Amino acid sequence: MEANSEISNNAHDIHRIADVSAHLQEQTSEISSVIHKAISDANQTVNDFADTSKRVQEIVAKIDEINNISKNNVNSVENVSQAAKHLHSMTEKLNNELDEFQS
Repeated sequence: MEANSEISNNAHDIHRIADVSAHLQEQTSEISSVIHKAISDANQTVNDFADTSKRVQEIVAKIDEINNISKNNVNSVENVSQAAKHLHSMTEKLNNELDEFQS
């Protein structure tokens, strides 16, 4: 009788251990899924950072282009200003010469 009782207790212990094992397996599977999701999210974040970096570089390049165009515009305005001053000076000389002829 004592052997039957011991066998029954052992069977009960094995069944309990199997239940714990199944529960641990479920938790391990859930943890594995969470880890895979975290890895996927981290990879996406890295890809997003790389894409953002590329876009920032493109923006910097466009700003450099704008800066170069602005410098060219400043040079053009300076040239137009010098030409206008020269034209004004020539017009004043012409007016002075015309005034001499009219006098």
